[in-house]
Amino acid sequence: MIRVSSSGDIFTLHLRGDVDHMEMVDIRNSISDLISEGHAKLIVSMKEVDHINYLSIGVLVERLKRLRSFGGDLKLVGMSLYIKNILASVGAEEFFDCFDSMDEALTSFSTDYDWEVSAQAGS
Repeated sequence: MIRVSSSGDIFTLHLRGDVDHMEMVDIRNSISDLISEGHAKLIVSMKEVDHINYLSIGVLVERLKRLRSFGGDLKLVGMSLYIKNILASVGAEEFFDCFDSMDEALTSFSTDYDWEVSAQAGS
């Protein structure tokens, strides 16, 4: 099950239960819809995820790359140790910024923006 919420220009997909291949297709489509609407700052909350099919994690990596090509990002929040281990087992943890709390994930977007502005000013 996916629920979408927003905080300013940052959208969060709240996932719940077991995330299998069919659920990941829904997630991919939800992210595609947000991208087509011009939203590029996304968080995926896995606070209520019990299991994720490791074969489907590639979908998140692919969506992350697409978002970054538009100057956006996709961050993960609230993963259990079990879910973190699944990401690590397929080598996907290196691609994502992962946070324990929603506040940390939301704040990281403003930190990213501040860094980009500083980098551009120094050029």
